[in-house]
This record gives sequence, C-alpha cells and structure tokens, in this order.
Amino acid sequence: MALRISWDIEESVIMLDTLIKSLNGVLTRKEAIYCVSKKLRERAINKGIKIDDVFRNENGIKFQMSAMEVAYTGIETKLKQPTKLFIETVDLYRNHREYYERILREAEDMADSESIQGAFSTYLSTQVPTLQQQDTYLILADIERFCLKRNILKKNLFETTELSIINQVVQTVDSNKVFRFTYKRNLKKMSVAIHTYYAFLKKYLHTSEVKETQPIIHVEEPPTENSIDTDIEVIHTITDDNAIKYPNVAEPSALEMPILEDEKQKFNLWMQSIGMAGATITNYMSAFGQCVRSVKEYNLCEMNLWNVTSVEKARTLYDQLFGIREFYQYNKQQHNRFSAAFRKFIEFRSGANPVEVRSLQSFRADIKENKVSLSENNLVLIRYKELLKMFFSKGFRMDSSLEMKKLRRSYQTQYGTELTADDALVYRDIRGVTILHEGKAYLPDSMLSSEKKEKLEQYIADKFDSGCDAIYYAAMFSELEEDFWGERIYSPDMLKTYLSYINYGNYIIQRSYIAKDFTVQINPEDEVREYLRKAGEPVQVKQIVEALSHITEQKIRFALSSQSDFIWNTTGVYFHETYFNLSDSELEWISQFIENGIAEQNFVTGNELVEAIDSHFPDIKELYQKITMIGKRNAIAYKLRERFSFNGNIISRYGENLSMANVYTKFCQKHSRFTLDELNVLKQELNSTIYFDEVYANSLRISQNEFVSMDMAQFDVEATDDAIGRICIGQYIPIQEIQDFGIFPYAGFPWNKFLLECFAANYSQKFLLLHNGYSANLCAGAIVKQASSFKNFNELLIDILANCDVTLDENTALEYLCQQGYIGRRRYSDIGKILAEAKVVRSKKG
Repeated sequence: MALRISWDIEESVIMLDTLIKSLNGVLTRKEAIYCVSKKLRERAINKGIKIDDVFRNENGIKFQMSAMEVAYTGIETKLKQPTKLFIETVDLYRNHREYYERILREAEDMADSESIQGAFSTYLSTQVPTLQQQDTYLILADIERFCLKRNILKKNLFETTELSIINQVVQTVDSNKVFRFTYKRNLKKMSVAIHTYYAFLKKYLHTSEVKETQPIIHVEEPPTENSIDTDIEVIHTITDDNAIKYPNVAEPSALEMPILEDEKQKFNLWMQSIGMAGATITNYMSAFGQCVRSVKEYNLCEMNLWNVTSVEKARTLYDQLFGIREFYQYNKQQHNRFSAAFRKFIEFRSGANPVEVRSLQSFRADIKENKVSLSENNLVLIRYKELLKMFFSKGFRMDSSLEMKKLRRSYQTQYGTELTADDALVYRDIRGVTILHEGKAYLPDSMLSSEKKEKLEQYIADKFDSGCDAIYYAAMFSELEEDFWGERIYSPDMLKTYLSYINYGNYIIQRSYIAKDFTVQINPEDEVREYLRKAGEPVQVKQIVEALSHITEQKIRFALSSQSDFIWNTTGVYFHETYFNLSDSELEWISQFIENGIAEQNFVTGNELVEAIDSHFPDIKELYQKITMIGKRNAIAYKLRERFSFNGNIISRYGENLSMANVYTKFCQKHSRFTLDELNVLKQELNSTIYFDEVYANSLRISQNEFVSMDMAQFDVEATDDAIGRICIGQYIPIQEIQDFGIFPYAGFPWNKFLLECFAANYSQKFLLLHNGYSANLCAGAIVKQASSFKNFNELLIDILANCDVTLDENTALEYLCQQGYIGRRRYSDIGKILAEAKVVRSKKG
C-alpha cells in the first residue's frame, strides 16, 4: 500500500519554486516534475522517513503541480483544484517573500571528512571533554569573524594553512587593543583556544618535522556538575534577524504558557547553578528557542520541545532535527550554536550527567550535494558586492523592479554575461552580504568607513569604561553626528541596525539602547538623580544633557518633569530635594506656620511661606541664595507632601488640594463686601491672575470697584427683562449700547453696565450674556435673546461681521468689533476662522 504522508509547507514551497522556473522557461515541465520528485524523496529519506516507490513519484507530482499551477496563475482547469496549503504557499510567495525565501534557503555543504576542520575535531576530542568541544568552536568562530573583518585572515580559519597567518591571528588575540576590548571578558579562554589550534596546525602540517606536542588543555578527570562550562564563556548575541522565522506556526495555548515559562526558568536557573556566565546563558536560551520553533515547524514532535523530559526522546529529536538538510546547514552557518544549545538541554534533562549524542560529522552522509558549488556561489556574491559598491552606494532598494533592472544591466555591462538567476535568488544573495534597513540593502563597508567604525567602537568602549551601563542610540547618534556626515548612517534607527550587524557579543542590543550585558535595566531617572545629588546645587538642563550624553535629551527632560524629587528652580534649572537640607525643627516650624494660616483663611500661599522662612531663618536665606522663591516652595512641597496639599502657590489641608479657583470662590463666599483693590492684593499674594469667572459666580458686581454678596440682590427679573426687551429690538445688542437705565426697575443698587452684566449672566429668564470673558475694567460683549439661534460667542461674531458693511480683513474687523463694544481689545484668537465663515454667509446673501 502506498505511504500516505500529508504535504508540508517546505514540500509545497519546493514545488512552487520549481513550477515558476518551468513557467519562466528555465526548466521544461518534464524536468520540473523530475526535480520535484527527486528532491522530495531525498528530503524524506534525510528525515528518516521510510518511503516506497509511490511516495512523491513523478505521476503524483505531475498531478499536484497542476493544482499548484491553478493556485499560482488563477486559471481554473478541470484537473485537481489547489489545496489550502498550496493557496497559502502562493500567498507566502507574493506577500511574505522573506519567509518564503528562508524556507527555500539553500545551504552550503559540509567540508569532507578529510578536511582540516575534521582533523581538528578529532584532535580536540583528545584535549577537552566532549561537552566543551562545541564551545571551543564558538570561540574560534568569534576570532575568525574579527580577523576576517580586518583582513588579518583572507579566508576562513579552517581554510587557512599558512602558519605565518595563523601566528598573526594568535598575536591579534594576545595583543590587539580593539580585540581585547571587544572580548575583554573572554580573553583567557580565547587565547587558550587559538593557541590550541595553532599547536594542532603545526602538528598537522609538519608531522615529520615537529616533535610530539603535549596537550594544551589538560583534563585529569571527568567534568563535575560544578565544573561544566565554567572555563568557557562565549559572548555572542543572537538577534531576531538571525533566527529562522516560519509562517503560520501555532503559538502555545493559554494553558501551555505557564508550563513553558516554568520549564524555561528551570533551564535558565540550572545553567546559572553550574557556573555558566550570563552572556553564555543568554546565547543558549536564544539558540535553543530556535530549536523549539524548528521542531514544531518540522512536525517532529506533538508536544512542545520544552516539555520533553525524557532524555531518550530529546536525543531522538536532536538526531531528527540535525538530520534535516536545511536546519543542518543553517546550524553550520551559525557556527553550530543551535546544536550546542540542544546538547546543553539534553545534559539538563539528564541531571547534568554526560550524555552521548550523535556527532554532527556523522550527519554529513545524509546531506545531499548541492547543484551550485561553493566557489561558484562565492563568485556571484563577490560580483554582487562589487556592483553594489559601484552603482548602489546609497543603498539598493529591495523588491524594486527598477533597481533590479539596473542591477542586471550593470551585471551584463561589467562582466559581459547575463545574470540568469531569478529575482528571488538575487534578493536572497544580496541579503546575505548586506545590512537591511527600511527596505534598502547597504554594504557594511559603505555605511561607515573603517576609520569612523573604529571611532564608533572606541566611543562605546570609553563610555562603558567610564561607568555607563547603557547608551541610547539617539544620544550616540547626536554625539557622533558630525562623524556620520558623508557616511550612510542617517538616523538613530539606522545606527541601531548597523550596531546589530557589527556586534560580536561585547554588548547587548536593546530596543532603544545598547547595554553592557543582559542584566542591565537602564533607568534614566536614577542616573539623573545620581547626577543632581553629586552636583549639590541647581543645575541647568543643558549641563545634565552634556554630562549624561549617553541618554537622549528628551528622556532627561521627561525624567526631570516626572520625578517629584527633582525640584524646578527656574526655567531650565533643577536641583535635587536633598540639596535644600532642612532640620526636623525647621520643618516643624514651617508646618506650624502653615497650620496657623489654614486655620485663619483655609490656605497659605507659597510666597508668604517663603517670606516667613527667610525672615525667621536668615541662615537658610544666606545658605541657599541659588534657590529661587519658587524653588524653595517646590522643595518644601516635596518634603511636606504627606502633611499638606500643595497646588501651585496654594497650600491647604492634606487631601483638600485647593486650586486657585477654589481660593477665589472661598474668598467671595467669606466676604459680604469687597473691592477690586482687594482682589488685586489677593492676586499678588497668590502670584496669579484674578479668576473672574469664580468671582462673578459667587458675588454681585455693583460697580467697577465694588462687589457684594449675591444674597443682597433685589432684582425684579420679569420687569428687568421687559425693560431690556424694549431696548433690544433685534436678536442682540452690545452691552455698552445700553446707557439709559431710567426704565429699569429698582434692584437695590444703582443700575450700571456692570450690574447689567451680572443680571444677564446669572438672573435673566429671556436673555443671556455672550462675551469673551470678564475683565477688571471693561464691560464688553452682547446681551442676546435666549430664543435666538446663537449657541456661542463665535456664531454671534460671524453674524455681526456678515451683516455689517466693513471690509472683511482682520484689522478692519477687529477695529469694528472693538468700537461697537463686542470685544474689549483689538485681538481675538479665532478671528481668522470667523472671517472665513462671515465671507461665506455674506456671499450667499449676494
């Protein structure tokens, strides 16, 4: 019976890719069917699936490819219709090309068994425990990367056979200043690793000339629970951009999440307990997380890998995962960090007992040879880099048909041959040699010159050496902006992208800053607080920004405005509350003064409090001359925040939180008679304006200077409304136009425009007051019939201007409104909008 195994996303992607080549004329249909069948059968064998003659044979592929063609072209046929998987694959190709290409990723072959790397692996197995061999490879990979970037190595470490060049690598590790800063936490281990490799290579190349060398690393007994991995610390950060991402991978359910988090925590704590360094743990957690996702994607296990507790089951999954060509090759590209993390997980599940797992070298027999040789692929990449440097120095826009046409023309012109690879493959290869930012690809060397790069690295090193635990990208960009002129780093975000690329583990890439290590949790407030405490006096914001240049000015200003112990002294100047040092007895005197004032008038102003302190404690006044009156008030507000309520310049009972409006309300309610002069005195004490809305709502203005309690009003409302109605013939009348009060009934006080203003605002049943606000000396606005259509003052002004005969420009309109008494001054914030509406109304009238 034929073996029935459902198609998965990778098989579907392989078929779509081959179908497109067939439709484009690269392959015949027959060749395409043959290639798909061969690839899928080989893939199944590599995954350990037992297949028969029918499994993914050419007849079946022919049938399925027709269905895929319907999904891709949209042309329906009478043959098999596309499955949901095929439709999703086409959508992936068209709308999520990066995911599609990653699934389709072609990887390089492993070096054959006779390579230097294979021989070194054998040699290394005699020098260190099995569990530490992968860590040694990770360290050598970091050394290799550093030396390749600086042309110390011209090709990969294991491809370099000249002892003189390897000796230069050794000297770089032992004495290069930049290297020693970059890997300062790991220097001893890296030196041991490269010296071990150098000793091996001498023996490997000159066996007949070199005496037997003693092992560089001596292991007298098997590693114990407390010794494993304590000598090897790998500092290498895996960013999200490095990880394989697959579409449509089911996320853990809500019930699974707590269990998974618990297992992750156990693994993390276990690695800490055996003495592993923090950066190493971060690396292992990230790498094993990729293994978890890949096991899920390849459908190797029904349960989440984190929940696999059986050592045998974990070891089986290890064999299955690294037996898959795509993941095996990706692991190799990432210097075997995924296999190292998986082995560590197996060790964890075994209770820290050494567990033998299949060596990575043994998987090579299962990995089929790629059609394109490594040397051919490298030649293509070299050409791409040359073209990008010559013709796309400002970046190559990905997924741009115009850019692709330009690249193909340049390729033809430069190398005399056509670029035959399809767009998807070209984009994939370009991604492999560039830095991607906001849809454009940049060559790393074209983004920043080597000299500027060294300066950037030195800047970071100096900041960290000076005691900084983190540096914001925005602050770094601002500090080095002049150095970036003429380069290809235009913004803090672009700088972050570049740093992510060049980072070799000497710092941690976070969302808005880089940190010394993963334990750093930057807190701008704490750094500003420490600076102000050390300053010991009021400091200008610009001084703080200069001193804490690794933090953005925006974050510093936010910290200053949001933390109550940072005291505002005057515009752009702050000090820490500890600078204004008051003794317990001084604070007690201040508290008693405030309580006495509250008992007398419900509040105390900050001004009178500070004046009393300066008078009673002249030494405080002398000692803190740099602190302003407002600064002292704000500092006292912080120190006594749990005893009184401080609201601006108003101090009241705790919890009462009186505002300026409350103070004016209470003042009016407390006084049956008061004058404008008294309000001006209160205004000066409060250091505020007069809150006329509260005054008019709680008193009756009987003249320009006099106010009385509202209880003293004796209005005959109906008779007064009738009197106004005789004067106001239309819908409204300026309040200043009413000058003759002979027909007005007795009101207890002589009639005037101020008393009329109060009546219209608070008592009338037929009229209302529309104006731009009350004033100390002016009485402006209009008395409007309540039955009119005017809802606010702006609508009234539109009607006034639309129906007058003045020119509708700002100056003329303001002059007219002021002369008529509708506004008190020749300015009005909404005049532009009002004029526009008035012009429309006037135009409709013809």
